[in-house]
Amino acid sequence: MRWPFSFLDTTRFLYLRAQRARVAVDASIHASVRIAEPCLLSVESGAQLEPGVIIENALHATGRVRIDAVFIGAGCLIGAHAMLMPGVSLGHEARVSPGSYLGPDVSIGVGAKIGERAILAAAVDVGSHARIGAGAVIGEGVVIGEHARVAAGAVIPPKSQIREGEVWQGVPARPMNRDVRGRPRDSS
Repeated sequence: MRWPFSFLDTTRFLYLRAQRARVAVDASIHASVRIAEPCLLSVESGAQLEPGVIIENALHATGRVRIDAVFIGAGCLIGAHAMLMPGVSLGHEARVSPGSYLGPDVSIGVGAKIGERAILAAAVDVGSHARIGAGAVIGEGVVIGEHARVAAGAVIPPKSQIREGEVWQGVPARPMNRDVRGRPRDSS
């Protein structure tokens, strides 16, 4: 039944609304976006989902089924072929680059940017205006402070705490001795 509704933005919007998705009328969702459970999706005004994005609202692992909503804030951009798992929440103006994977319960702050092919495991919390480099791997339960940066290709161990303004790089990643503004980092 989806086929005749996928050609025009207006009919796609009406189809999603009929499926009980909370989608703003000016949100742009490409015809090839795959949404597992439209009734568990909320897309705010001005958000854009590019071709091939996958939104999974259900996850079956370790003998348990997990079903949760996905929230995409106003003005967000989700790049082509990105994958969002149950419980993902994006603050407004967040950017998720193509090929990225956001695991269950990932929270992305306002204006944060996730690089191409970055992998964020379960329960990662990214602060406002933080930057994650291309190909970075963020372990489960990592907390990234506001304005912090993770270099491209860095691997952050699970349960790490990245303070506000810190820059981390390497495999495994460690904090650099300078903050994002180039000033020496406070040792406290």
